[in-house]
Amino acid sequence: MPVIVPSGSCATMIRHGYPELFSEDAAWLERAQKLAKRTYEFVEFLDRRTSFVPRVSAAELRFAYHASCHLARGLGVRAQPLNLLNQLAPDGFVILPQDCCGFGGAFALEYAPISSAILDRRLDQIEAEEIDFVLACDVSCLIQIEGGLRRRGSHIRCSHIALPLAGFEPGLR
Repeated sequence: MPVIVPSGSCATMIRHGYPELFSEDAAWLERAQKLAKRTYEFVEFLDRRTSFVPRVSAAELRFAYHASCHLARGLGVRAQPLNLLNQLAPDGFVILPQDCCGFGGAFALEYAPISSAILDRRLDQIEAEEIDFVLACDVSCLIQIEGGLRRRGSHIRCSHIALPLAGFEPGLR
């Protein structure tokens, strides 16, 4: 049975981090490897294991897509979210340049000034676009970006890609 997680960073940890963590314990390593083989990030699962097609058009939504570092580098998931979003919004959407949001888990705490500078650069890119929402596949990126946008007083909101794919209006309130 597949394990589906809504975040590229979590899926990366389960698929790559767990086997590394348990590499010196044969029994736990085997369990970690079995779990890793059946773990998918949400969009990756839709692409590889289903024939999912969005039922609702979101042509009226003005949104941008933020590709998370862990999803792209850790899992190699790059085109799949864009393919789904192209079906959802056939009239187009903004694809933000591949750039980090500055979160990176403990990185944001250990290197707060650098994290803040990276986030500011990303927020500038986002606010330069005429959009209402930022969609992403990684919960930590969404929390980081949403927090920055709210501190700036921006009208732009963030949402996991699953909401508009399921036909719901995106945006954390």
